[in-house]
Amino acid sequence: MSKSQVIGLLWDVMTPQVEGKIVQDLIALQAQPGGSNLIVYYEDADPSFRKLVMTLGIKRTPAAVLAHLWIVYQTGVQPLEAPEHATTVVERDMRQRVAEPNLSTQEDSGFYLAPQGREISPTLDLNRPMPGWYPGGPNPSIVWLWS
Repeated sequence: MSKSQVIGLLWDVMTPQVEGKIVQDLIALQAQPGGSNLIVYYEDADPSFRKLVMTLGIKRTPAAVLAHLWIVYQTGVQPLEAPEHATTVVERDMRQRVAEPNLSTQEDSGFYLAPQGREISPTLDLNRPMPGWYPGGPNPSIVWLWS
């Protein structure tokens, strides 16, 4: 009989990204040698998350002291601390970083648009008048012959 591996999960806000990363980590842990008997500790979560963990075939333990490996998923500004009895802590930084907008009014900042429209007048216009060197137009017999 193989030994069970107990890990602890800690997060501040359960977002779809955090949930997806937790599932990814749990599947990776199950693929490790001895990962078939995986037991997880986490605080009370959404029923859909509990169902998802059960679907993966992972058991849940109510005792946090059994978990020596902790995976911490941080989405907020406040740092999360793993329990003191944790021997190994894996930190997942899931924060969304937003770049500061450049609101400079200087002329050299930002991007410019390429010149719009045509720079030259078209050389071929379908609605142009008949040339002056062809004074009466085509002969009707030529139109009849070539039509």
